[in-house]
Amino acid sequence: MYSIITLQIKLDSIDNEYGRIKNYIDIDKKEAFSRVLNNVKLLIKNKIKLLIRVNFMASKIAEAKESYKKIISLLDGYDLSDVNIYMAPLTDS
Repeated sequence: MYSIITLQIKLDSIDNEYGRIKNYIDIDKKEAFSRVLNNVKLLIKNKIKLLIRVNFMASKIAEAKESYKKIISLLDGYDLSDVNIYMAPLTDS
């Protein structure tokens, strides 16, 4: 039997922008972020330790802060004691 210690989820953006960036072929772009978020909520409910990495362009720190706040608000009511959400700046190209 396997034992999961921690899972990492990487978010490149939120809402419709997430779907546009990921461009999944089998998931509607408008539904992609909510699908990931619902899976995150399931993992939290099942007490799986999570690292949520939020990527952002270094030149868009204000947008990154708003994304962080929105993620926290979307997870309101969930026990986040086993969840670590952190920001990861990417270099602008």
